[in-house]
Amino acid sequence: MLEPCFSDFHSQVGLDSCNNQVSGCLRLLLDNKFLQRMLPLLLQPSGTIGHLEAIVGTLRNCCFETDCAKDLIEADIARYLIHPLAGPGEYREHELPEDLLMQYSSKTREPSPALRKMLVEALIQLGATEEGRIYLRQAPVYPVLRETHKWEMDRPTAVAINNLVTLLIGEEQGTNLKELDIPSELQDQFAQWDKEDLAIK
Repeated sequence: MLEPCFSDFHSQVGLDSCNNQVSGCLRLLLDNKFLQRMLPLLLQPSGTIGHLEAIVGTLRNCCFETDCAKDLIEADIARYLIHPLAGPGEYREHELPEDLLMQYSSKTREPSPALRKMLVEALIQLGATEEGRIYLRQAPVYPVLRETHKWEMDRPTAVAINNLVTLLIGEEQGTNLKELDIPSELQDQFAQWDKEDLAIK
């Protein structure tokens, strides 16, 4: 729960994170410029874990909505989602803009495994459409994920990062991956893998 000292906006973000599973609520967030107000907070994380969880949860829910993809891409959401995951690493020449390279070299990664996994899940959902995958490939997402994966000690988060990297470097399989017909036996296998990953601490 959010601390009382947070502003009404932060309290509203918490409410939206819990309730914005409905498309209409997500559209309301975008139309009222909540997105533009939330994203910069990821560049300067502060407050309680609940505060940051509310922001990341809301943004992740937005990424689940295919109809919101254009708005999210126009807001350059990947730049904000990747920031808490970024940190020092062996980045190759020209992989990152000079300002980000300098910033990441002395930056501490988000300490919460749960939040790191939520951020990666948001990026995965954004990459479910062809437009989203093209955008993520053009953004400096892959090099940050590569170096974060080397550092990541949390198994479920590492698996999520691997899934996102596979999505970015794989061949196109359709306009919208959410619309693919996945055989039931494969769905069962994926579900079993998820259970095994979550059981490992």
